[in-house]
Amino acid sequence: MTSPPDSPPRAFGASRTVGGILRGKALGNTPNLSDYPEMDPQGKVRVYTSNADPAEMDLIEMKSSFSMNHPVVSNAAPVLQALDGRYSPIRRNRIFIMDDDHWSPMGRFENAISFNDSISWSREGNNQVLHLLLVNFIYILKSF
Repeated sequence: MTSPPDSPPRAFGASRTVGGILRGKALGNTPNLSDYPEMDPQGKVRVYTSNADPAEMDLIEMKSSFSMNHPVVSNAAPVLQALDGRYSPIRRNRIFIMDDDHWSPMGRFENAISFNDSISWSREGNNQVLHLLLVNFIYILKSF
């Protein structure tokens, strides 16, 4: 008697086709961490608005006007562009960033985007935080 023409091929040397010693855990059958897509860590951008001189402002006493989540990146442009999409008055302000406990000027919005300076995120507990200060044009006029 012969096998029907659509039967599976013969095993040729395999002692068992199911079960066996590996039991489905052969190399490559379980996912590794590198098999998953890369995920950027999320940070929190805290935005402060003021008409006062940044030198007179203490971050500990200030309350943020609003905040947003953003992937932790090393340059300012992606953060500012995301912020512009959510808060369009950013274009009318001078932008400062908290760096080593001092407000560092980044300039007007267009300049800060074109310079694309590097930024440093600070740690608050387990979260990465970026502090941005938007200074209204009124302060700049008063300083002259």
